[in-house]
Amino acid sequence: MELLDHPFFGVLSLRMQLVEDANVPTLAVDGRSIFYNPDFIMSLEENLCVSAIAHEVMHPALDHMYRRNGRDPRKWNVACDYAANLILRDACLPIAPGWLCSPVYRDMSAEQIYEALPDDDGKGGPQPQDQMLPPPPGVDGESQEDLEVEWKLATVQAAKIAKG
Repeated sequence: MELLDHPFFGVLSLRMQLVEDANVPTLAVDGRSIFYNPDFIMSLEENLCVSAIAHEVMHPALDHMYRRNGRDPRKWNVACDYAANLILRDACLPIAPGWLCSPVYRDMSAEQIYEALPDDDGKGGPQPQDQMLPPPPGVDGESQEDLEVEWKLATVQAAKIAKG
């Protein structure tokens, strides 16, 4: 399976730069780049690697970095991981054991999932499978709002391409 077998995710992934970073435990995303730990990527079967990249693309596509609004970063990331993985499952992409995916959160926004998750110290509850980093500073005067708008437009265009 290739990412191009899933045009919506494939088109969006082409917007992202892949950056090798052994300091990232698994994967991380900031809206411009996907940072990956090469050991983690090499541990995945090819079809799960495709799902992992599609998962990272969903964070900026769903505005996850911009919607946190002061919420606890770890808990917000967990909520966003649940939301993103349900979309991947619905698109028939495989979900690895241990990735956050539960039908309990079906049809819920990341905000609703966040409110449904228990508060804890980060040690007893579910752990995020990746990291969402703050959006990078704008290039050539571009603001974070500009990047957010770019992603909204790109997501609409990717959906049109996937339907075609």
